[in-house]
Amino acid sequence: DQVIDENTEVLVLASDGVWDVVQNEDAVSLARAEDAAEVAARKLTEAAFNRGSADNITCIVVRFNHEKRHPANPDKAGPASSQQK
Repeated sequence: DQVIDENTEVLVLASDGVWDVVQNEDAVSLARAEDAAEVAARKLTEAAFNRGSADNITCIVVRFNHEKRHPANPDKAGPASSQQK
């Protein structure tokens, strides 16, 4: 089990075709190196293919952006209706 919290940067969900030939640390490093999750997923599937994976290759990368969930100024983050006179 892995807890997803404010320290989690990326989540890589992949099939055996990826994990059979790509180590966890390599996958995370590659995913962190890309700004776009879609690009990271594509590069991970290409890496698995280039390393000779003999299984189905499927990969999804999720990038967490915790700053957007916790605004720097909570006073300005309230709903518009609460700011009406």
